[in-house]
Amino acid sequence: MKKRLLILTVIAVLTVSALGACAKNGDAGSDAAATSAPVNTGTGAKATDTPAVTGDAGTSDITADPAQEGTGTSDGSAAAPAEGLTVTTEVADGWSEKNGVYTITKAGEYKFSGTLSEGRIVVNAKGQEVSVILSGVTLSSVEDSVIYIENAEEATVVAQNGTVNTLNDNRARKVGNQELAGNACIYSKDDLSVQGQGTLLINASYNKGIHTKNDLKIKNLTLEVNAVGTAIQGNDSVTIKSGNITLVSTENDGITTKDTDVSSKGKQRGVVTIESGTVSITAKDECINAAYDVQIDPSAQVTQQKY
Repeated sequence: MKKRLLILTVIAVLTVSALGACAKNGDAGSDAAATSAPVNTGTGAKATDTPAVTGDAGTSDITADPAQEGTGTSDGSAAAPAEGLTVTTEVADGWSEKNGVYTITKAGEYKFSGTLSEGRIVVNAKGQEVSVILSGVTLSSVEDSVIYIENAEEATVVAQNGTVNTLNDNRARKVGNQELAGNACIYSKDDLSVQGQGTLLINASYNKGIHTKNDLKIKNLTLEVNAVGTAIQGNDSVTIKSGNITLVSTENDGITTKDTDVSSKGKQRGVVTIESGTVSITAKDECINAAYDVQIDPSAQVTQQKY
């Protein structure tokens, strides 16, 4: 009896351990982290029909699908799962995830890392400033814009230093006046800045690479846009301050602006400005199609080539 009890005890212990990417003007112009607050870390898995996941206070490993859960690292931090994104922020309850859609609703910085074959980042934070930091992200979607700034005072997309980030808009080519919610791989209804010391690769098979209805500013980063439609567009203005920029449009323009009026603050709209950096543009139509003016500083290295 004692022997049998000992064998059962050993089996019980073992069981517990086992579980344990040419210029044209309009009517005018010429060429020319946690200190005071805890860091919230969450992981979301591949798109599945799952309940919403919310980033709450503290450090947590949140996975929409337990089968895709991230694993811990030697320093105790959370590693990105094989299929899913890790979100790191100091903002409590500032984001949520459901079926691969990560929605940001509060001002602040949100760092994303990991790979997701079907997923999107949406910013819906009216009147607030939001930074989406890409830190080694590969993100693709056949549903809508990969990054969609639906509502914000100003949004910034940052390619973190030393990282390569790839966004794939895999929707079928836009036909006629067909209009889905987002008209580009990165689409914004408000002012948009794209910057950082890292690399950002954009592949847009639906239409445009980057499009904002207001002002678009690009700074510092290595940016490569490959799009069937316009590579980058800011309806009010496009300003390239610096960086290594490669823009390719197989069916449209390289850079485009649309508006020609003057803003309430006295700013002329429709201007494309390249202040510095290395900019290579290859396009089927116009390399730079500015609604009002093109201004290129002599220090900038700009090459333009048509198909």
